[in-house]
Amino acid sequence: MWGCLSRSRIGRGRTPWPAEVKERYLARFPQSAMMFGFADFALWELRLQDAHLILGFGQAYLADATAPLTWTHQKPEQKGS
Repeated sequence: MWGCLSRSRIGRGRTPWPAEVKERYLARFPQSAMMFGFADFALWELRLQDAHLILGFGQAYLADATAPLTWTHQKPEQKGS
């Protein structure tokens, strides 16, 4: 998958971690609680600008930040149509 993302690191160098960030992360990955104690652990926030997903021949899709869960199928141009 190819995409354009803007990104920013959240929480690194902060003590303590923002509570809402830590809670959301641990709700999804409870087995990772110990990671918050490591000095080199960081979370990143990725903000989608656009993305291009290629799954194989005739299987290409586009998405953008206005509707990130909506993937538009890129249909190949056909000659002679």
